[in-house]
Amino acid sequence: MATNSVIMSRPVWARWATRYLQLRADAVRNPGGMNVLGGHIARFAAVTAANTELQTIMNNVQADYERMQRHSSIMENVPQARRANSRIAQLEAINEKAPQGVLATGIVTGKGAADLMGLSTDALGLKKDATAVEVLQSLGQLSEADVVQITKGAMSRAELQQFLEAVPQLGTSQQGSKQVLEFMKALNARKTAIAGVADMYRQENGTIDDGFVHDIAAVHDSMPLMPPAKPPAQPPTQQG
Repeated sequence: MATNSVIMSRPVWARWATRYLQLRADAVRNPGGMNVLGGHIARFAAVTAANTELQTIMNNVQADYERMQRHSSIMENVPQARRANSRIAQLEAINEKAPQGVLATGIVTGKGAADLMGLSTDALGLKKDATAVEVLQSLGQLSEADVVQITKGAMSRAELQQFLEAVPQLGTSQQGSKQVLEFMKALNARKTAIAGVADMYRQENGTIDDGFVHDIAAVHDSMPLMPPAKPPAQPPTQQG
């Protein structure tokens, strides 16, 4: 209550709070309003530095904004996955007619491959002329935390490493290209599922907090990025 009385004690602060609540509600309905909300928060941050009670309010506001940003970022996966899967379908058709695989044709650039997985080439630190295979391989060189951050929690480093080891001819065979495209589709399907779970989690809990990690893990378990490995064939038993 004390903090509320402080922020309402001056008209300029009260107007800021009223506008903040309006902008926050708008951003909940439309993630496109996040930038406007962020700017409004930033303009008030300097005012709070000299006031302990206001600083407490601002810390809570900024923590809430960061959780909203996380939700907004996850929800961006849905339209990205829709666009990517449309392009992947085109590449699958091309791959059927490319003996060396579509990835060997140069049709899919490194940036194009990153776009198909909703990744940023800037975040990966790739050169502009990087190939599609180099995008996947560069991911494998990152730490677990970096892979999770760049893929917005949709993939672990262990899963990526398993894929890279399972498909040694990523960019030099038709089958290798097919497996890459299937992997991308599975990743996009998982991202879409995580977005749906995130929306439901926020409705139930009011925000995206650390507990959401368990929900992401459940999606990973139910939607593997690769089919389970077939057990090695057993040699026929000899009849005595």
